[in-house]
Amino acid sequence: MERGKALYELSCLHCHQGGGVSGYVLDRKRLSFKHLRNNITKDSHFSLYQIIRYGTYALPGHRPYMPHYPLERMSNQQVEDLRAYIEQEAS
Repeated sequence: MERGKALYELSCLHCHQGGGVSGYVLDRKRLSFKHLRNNITKDSHFSLYQIIRYGTYALPGHRPYMPHYPLERMSNQQVEDLRAYIEQEAS
């Protein structure tokens, strides 16, 4: 769980903290973790796996705002560590 926590704090919160570059703010509160958990395996372009690997699509008039983390930047084990941490914190 420590590896997942470190990934969350260093990778996710880098942009998704209050005052960060993303308008989608995450914090360490259970509500953020529940929202992420509910979208981990959702079969859509908002799946956590999809967003991690491919980033997000641009909204009309805006550039894509989240970079992608291909296998060269985040291993499958790191993605699973992040998933495990999110699910633990959401419970």
